[in-house]
Amino acid sequence: MYYNTVKETGKELKESRIKAVSQDEEVLTIFIENKDMCLTAWDVVELLDTVAPVTSIRRSINTLYKESKLLKSNKTKEGVYGKQCICWKLNNSFLVD
Repeated sequence: MYYNTVKETGKELKESRIKAVSQDEEVLTIFIENKDMCLTAWDVVELLDTVAPVTSIRRSINTLYKESKLLKSNKTKEGVYGKQCICWKLNNSFLVD
């Protein structure tokens, strides 16, 4: 989901929405590939093949959490700046075998 906080319109808004969906899919893929791991946004940044700011990864994680695809754990890990970051896990119940 793209949060249009800068009031984009037209083609620019459409492109931003497409990019957000694509990034959400990439982030979800990381969690699927690492389904037994608890990952922070910083972990996801390290695992992605593309360069993305951690704030964008957090946006994707929050979107996936709202869609019940990720679960918020009670664990934290130290992030890049020495602050504790929330760990997230794949919600296996949304996967269809």
